[in-house]
Amino acid sequence: MPKHCSIYVFHSGFELNKFSFFDIKTNRSYFKEVSSGFIKTPLYLSLQKDQKLRVSCYFSGTYLTSLDKHELEEIRNLVKKGQIELLLGTYHYSLSCLFSPDFFKKEISDHQDLLQLEFGVRPQGFLNTIAIFSNDLVLTLQKEKIAYCITPRVEWYLGSDTSYRAVKSKDQKLNLLLVGGSKSDTDLLVSYVPGDASKHWDLETITAKEAVVTFQKEKIYNLPDPVGLDREGRDLTHFFGNALQKQALSYIGTLASAVLKSKNEKMMKDFLALASPAVFDLMSRHYSIRYDHYTSLMNCLADLKLKT
Repeated sequence: MPKHCSIYVFHSGFELNKFSFFDIKTNRSYFKEVSSGFIKTPLYLSLQKDQKLRVSCYFSGTYLTSLDKHELEEIRNLVKKGQIELLLGTYHYSLSCLFSPDFFKKEISDHQDLLQLEFGVRPQGFLNTIAIFSNDLVLTLQKEKIAYCITPRVEWYLGSDTSYRAVKSKDQKLNLLLVGGSKSDTDLLVSYVPGDASKHWDLETITAKEAVVTFQKEKIYNLPDPVGLDREGRDLTHFFGNALQKQALSYIGTLASAVLKSKNEKMMKDFLALASPAVFDLMSRHYSIRYDHYTSLMNCLADLKLKT
């Protein structure tokens, strides 16, 4: 019987405030917080109803710290029962891998420490922000003792073997579980979009780790350039396809070193929140809207630069 692997992402994001030139140095907040909980999600209700269901979940650090004690305890219970496999990622669900290797390492380390503290677990699987991956990330992930990484399947890089779901990195030292694409192994279905997962729960469910072990192929997946895929099926061109997005990411990169050297936790948190997919998503919309969001972002970054 075919097996089904469901991968979920939980993150409490921030909505960017309108931030004008005249707001600089006024201590105006950059964000409006967006709250969310775990107990009320359809996934939690399904796991409670059917204890045979098993899924893999990434919980960002900002998401976990927004939960109350009861919600955290419910997640702990599901982890202990083996219904949830925890995935390592970036603490703030940031795009740090694209602009600062040092920030990226810190994000992974901070997330690892939080999962160890809250759940007593050191995950073997890694899901980067919007599943970004390239050959350049392998060494960093190996140093964190990560066994496998979840990343988008780009059929162009798979050649004739486009049905494969579990493959090897270029140096064959990291296992990769591929999500997305139109075809797959007939015996394995991988769902990265939570809204589509429940309709396949008549199949046997397995975790991402089990999928990698069971369906591993000796196929090399060579990704010289970063690829990514969010829960809505949007790739990196959605987040960095226009000039405003590219310029904003470049400017964020120029500030990264100074912010990291400051060792100011509040400043680093704000900086990484500004470097989130949600902020860049806003700059993909109608031109007048994207320019307004770009202006707010650059003013926030100018304000933050004055604090370094």
